[in-house]
Amino acid sequence: MEVNRVDDINDAIYKLGVIVGEKTDLTGMSPLHKACQYGRVQNVEKLINEGADVLATNDVYPSVLCRGCIHNQNEQGFNQRDYVEIINLLCSSSRRLLEMKDATGMTAAELAKKYQDNVLQQLLEKKVENLRNEREKAEEKRIRNKPKVRRL
Repeated sequence: MEVNRVDDINDAIYKLGVIVGEKTDLTGMSPLHKACQYGRVQNVEKLINEGADVLATNDVYPSVLCRGCIHNQNEQGFNQRDYVEIINLLCSSSRRLLEMKDATGMTAAELAKKYQDNVLQQLLEKKVENLRNEREKAEEKRIRNKPKVRRL
């Protein structure tokens, strides 16, 4: 089943019974990829709540986060706040998305920079920095709490 029009996303999920993880077209895009592509916050939220795999990949844009950064800003109805909200939803579901790369080896933050989307770029870079800081603190805590071995 091919789902291309934005309005078809909701219909496919709820009326036609598309499985939320099902790939819906030849590129392997899932309903979540489509919702991210078109900036449909409510669809993204519903799909995540229904159990869609936020780490799902397709043939071109391996992550839904990368797909969300390659939106068409000239598209009628483009609303940058929607993409910011989608990024927040996705990252709260899995921060591993921040490190996933597309077919060219670029992360979502790098794609946002490439497509000159300063708002998304800054948001993603801040999330990546927060993730790094959390990992560093966890490693310091692990080292600090490592049991000391005494030799007799």
